[in-house]
Amino acid sequence: MFHTQLIDDLESTGLFNAIGDPISVQDTDFRVIYQNKRHVELVGDKHGEYCYNAYKQRDRVCENCHLSLCFQDGKIHTLEQAGVPASGISYAEITGSPLRDASGKIIAGIEIIRDISARKIAENDLVEAIRKIEDEKAKTESILETIGDHLSIQDTNLKIIYQNKISRDTFGDHAGEFCYKAYHGRDTECVECHIAKCFKDGQIHRLERAAPRNGDIMYTEHTASPLRDSTGSIIAGIEIVRDISGRKCLEEALKKTNEMLEARVKERTFDLVKANDILLEEISERKRIEQELRETDHKLTIHSRELEESNTALKVLLRQREQDQKEFENNILSNMKHLIFPYLDKLKENRTMSEELVYLNLLESNLKEIVSPFSSKLSFKFLDFTPREILIANLIKDGRQDKDIMNILNISLETVKSHRQNIRKKLGIYGIRTNLRTKLMSLT
Repeated sequence: MFHTQLIDDLESTGLFNAIGDPISVQDTDFRVIYQNKRHVELVGDKHGEYCYNAYKQRDRVCENCHLSLCFQDGKIHTLEQAGVPASGISYAEITGSPLRDASGKIIAGIEIIRDISARKIAENDLVEAIRKIEDEKAKTESILETIGDHLSIQDTNLKIIYQNKISRDTFGDHAGEFCYKAYHGRDTECVECHIAKCFKDGQIHRLERAAPRNGDIMYTEHTASPLRDSTGSIIAGIEIVRDISGRKCLEEALKKTNEMLEARVKERTFDLVKANDILLEEISERKRIEQELRETDHKLTIHSRELEESNTALKVLLRQREQDQKEFENNILSNMKHLIFPYLDKLKENRTMSEELVYLNLLESNLKEIVSPFSSKLSFKFLDFTPREILIANLIKDGRQDKDIMNILNISLETVKSHRQNIRKKLGIYGIRTNLRTKLMSLT
């Protein structure tokens, strides 16, 4: 009777029907005693049925039922549910409130269903976006931590806000300190600071420094780049410090090698001058002898034939000397042109450490090659080899793959293969199952 009066009151006011959210009322036995119009449209007319059977096809009250909790403690309880069956709602927020009589006794429960699909989808999208951002941040930090060069980030006040692992291990953890104080023991900004220049002109700046480290001298290359926000404003500076001690040692070794080569050329030149002086002395002596022979011709008539043979042999010797001298000069010039200058040009053009090491190693190898017969054989025995084919033949002989040659000489893979075919043709092994490197090494 009371339920009937309650339902009549709810329907007579029309208040619940005016509300856009689905509303139902269950008595304390969880039997549906009222549904507003929107609720009926959503789940159908369930009047008189038990809510757990009508909505969930269960034979008992649901676990952690929000209405059950309302009946127990008299408070409002809310839960979120992944969808309402056959309703088109993906996510719903269901609020259960106790309904009391005039004496304050709980006589029923009001259940309001609110469609929160859009909000949940937005929340899920936000969670996914945050996860992706955190993943990208973790990846970025992981990459920075494992970079082989020393990396730090300074804010626009030159205060250190980040160092990667190798920087912390080498120079110590100085986060929060001013870079000029942490690294140089200064109280003010360094003169000609490369990071400060970045902040002024937005460009990349580099410099080299030499400092004592563990009883030796450590040479470093410092590269400063501006870090900008999404609006393009400079918010910090990235400093990469690269240890170039190895490169400096190689440059010093190259300098010594050049000096040694110059000394050797001077020595050879001196030997040639000395040989020429001796030759001039021999010519002078021959003229003297010839003069004496003319004066004493009557005494040496019987030896004239021997003198002619000696004169002929001397001329052959002179021609041979001239030929040897020209061959020596040609050999030096050819080797310097084909085996040294191209890589020196590459070294000037490329500034990345890995390529410099490759070209320096090749330069060292080719300097050794000057004193070997391989280059001269390619230059003179096979006169139709072009300079590029000589370079590629040397790289193949040293065990370089086509992709390595492509990167070293900055040419396409097809060009490398074309040169390889031409070399095989000129060596007479085109179309023959003969290893090209083995053939080239056999020429050494």
